[in-house]
Amino acid sequence: MYLGSNNFSGPLPQISTIVTELDLSDNSFSKGLSNLLCEAKNRSYKLEIFNLKGNDLSEEIPDCWMNWPELRVLILRDNNLIGGIPKSMEVLSNLQSLDLGRNRLNGPFPSSLRNCTKLHKIDLSENEFVGKLPSWLGMRFPTLIVLILRSNKFDGELPQELCHLKDLQILDLANNAFVGIIPRCIGNFSAMVKGKNEASSIRII
Repeated sequence: MYLGSNNFSGPLPQISTIVTELDLSDNSFSKGLSNLLCEAKNRSYKLEIFNLKGNDLSEEIPDCWMNWPELRVLILRDNNLIGGIPKSMEVLSNLQSLDLGRNRLNGPFPSSLRNCTKLHKIDLSENEFVGKLPSWLGMRFPTLIVLILRSNKFDGELPQELCHLKDLQILDLANNAFVGIIPRCIGNFSAMVKGKNEASSIRII
């Protein structure tokens, strides 16, 4: 279902459980995500790709992700979402691409992503996330290709474990408050040097 780049407005619609791709990007949908996500009580949805980029969505991201286990791509960038990342997102074990850029989200780097070990892309840019990057960030995502955390309020030293991200091709940590020494092993990011490897064939949205 592709309804992007129109002038739709109002709250998000409810959808059928059998829809696998939903693109409502670049419209004027408002209010929050609850009307869509949290009405899915006792039902398991087949949705794999969910794109809400460029709307007027506000409020917090609801803690209602347990009925959306098939999600592979989640794009919520360019909205006005606030608050932290809910715990129930830890059930999204199939998630490959997460884009939450350009909202007003806050809190520490979300621990709920710890179980999303298939992620190839994480974009949390231009929000208000704070604190140090956890050491597990470099250990839990063996196929991570894109990590964009620019323009937040992250601080402290970079964890040495980042160097385990051997498939990383894009690393953007600009405009934060990191201190200390850049780990020397970052020079071993071979995927950046080669520009193309087995991981680069994976589609990143």
